[in-house]
Amino acid sequence: MKFARLAVLTTVVPGALLLAYACPGSSVDCDENPTDPACPYVQTEADVKVAAFAGPINQLSPLPDVPADPTNKYADNADAAALGQQLYWDRDFAGPIGAAAGDFTTSPLGAAGEKCKVACSDCHSGLALPNQPAMLSDGSVDHGALDDRKTPNHIAIGTGKHPHNSPAVVNSSFYDWVNWNGRFKRQWELPLPVYENGVIMNGNRMRLTRIMAAKYKDEYNAVFGADTTVAGGGPLDDARIAAFPVETTPGGGKPSNKPGCGGGGKTTATDTTACSAYDGLAAADQDYVTRVGVNYSKALHAYIRKLVARNAPFDKYVASGFKSYDINESAKRGLELFVNKAACVKCHSTPLFSDSTMRNTGVKHIVGDVPAPGATDSGRFNGENQLAVGVTVASKWSDDATTGKMLLAEVLTLPTGAPGAVVTGTAGCGAPSGGVNGNPANLTCAPDVWKGQFRDKGLREVAITAPYMHSGEIKTLEEVVKFYNVGGDADGFAGVKDSFMVPLNLTDAEQADLVEFMKSLTGEPLDPALLKDTSKATLAGTAACQ
Repeated sequence: MKFARLAVLTTVVPGALLLAYACPGSSVDCDENPTDPACPYVQTEADVKVAAFAGPINQLSPLPDVPADPTNKYADNADAAALGQQLYWDRDFAGPIGAAAGDFTTSPLGAAGEKCKVACSDCHSGLALPNQPAMLSDGSVDHGALDDRKTPNHIAIGTGKHPHNSPAVVNSSFYDWVNWNGRFKRQWELPLPVYENGVIMNGNRMRLTRIMAAKYKDEYNAVFGADTTVAGGGPLDDARIAAFPVETTPGGGKPSNKPGCGGGGKTTATDTTACSAYDGLAAADQDYVTRVGVNYSKALHAYIRKLVARNAPFDKYVASGFKSYDINESAKRGLELFVNKAACVKCHSTPLFSDSTMRNTGVKHIVGDVPAPGATDSGRFNGENQLAVGVTVASKWSDDATTGKMLLAEVLTLPTGAPGAVVTGTAGCGAPSGGVNGNPANLTCAPDVWKGQFRDKGLREVAITAPYMHSGEIKTLEEVVKFYNVGGDADGFAGVKDSFMVPLNLTDAEQADLVEFMKSLTGEPLDPALLKDTSKATLAGTAACQ
């Protein structure tokens, strides 16, 4: 018979949908088609178990607005974001690809010595930046060009081989710490050091300034050109930039931080210190090229803040009061495990499914495609000990250094007074790192407990952001769950594994349910306009790329 459902029985039938009958006349047979929109929803046993944990589950959804960042006044500037999108996809800023080293024998991006071959999108694209899904010929779903150039498909390759897995960009603006090891407190601090890193883009701020002027002068000046009150501020000026010396190596266009190499070069006529071309610039010109690098970073930050994937099936299920078919029965059982027996929510809390805390989960250090005995990655121990080094939220490059100092005060002892104050090292810590280029010195001795700690990963989009862990050695979600089910690796990592890493004693079926739940955390596709390569025509064939 066909029924229109007007009332629902309240008895729960374990593992099955409830039956309910009402007045005839509808064209929908709700017994045959219980999920039809014309039929009222009836809760299952899994729904009832999930509802018992409504309190903690409701804290996981929905995903809120991206937090404000007063240290970057351009964070929500539409023109800055548009410029940032162009920069994100532009390869011309990159310096030369490195020579072969270890198991890095070749780069699919180009040959050793070639410039203009690496963009941000080359490591943070595809699964790290989900595109509008499209069906491939084999029936699978394509989320965009994958970063499958990794060797052996778990670490990123830019101008060289990087030891870490490229983290996902989507929803990354919700993290409280930036990068796997907490090296940065806010996103705009990251791009310039990454750009100048020899194995990522191998560039320098002098090269960046020249490329920016050659390709994006009008766009840059429209956003940043009128800001003349900040250090190094003002429009891109071709004549001023042309007068700068040309660096002969990538390292020549950035600070050497060597004694005697302050603004204007060597401090005495007899100084034999090897200074960089950047060191030889007048202090005002050093600020000028650094400001271009800072603005490059702030524009990228404005763009990345737009890459937010919302309204996952999980969110729809929570919004329904745990009374919908938005996730399947296996995923519902997985959700109950997530907040109960498996206790995943202890670390993967908040709507990001990460509390942004640094923890040591006992991940064996991998070099190449095999474990490396004796080789370890110290993680937070090295990362947060550099928080006050370079361009930071507490420096003169910040748009709110007062807030920046408060952010860093969570882990650092910073000097009092104006940003840029130089102080001596704390007893037992050696000389302070930092204290250059208008940055406060870092007085923190990194405690041993930080060794081997890495930031908890947010689980939204996790089903499409393989491989997993900071070094990317785990290929599937199934393997990730097995890793945690046994309490992590027994050895092969830096530091001491956190005490919460104990066997979970989950059955195979329960592990499968957890995986199914995590698949329900994939949000709706991003606006395709945000995923377009909007960069300008390449400078390939010109001196900039030779």
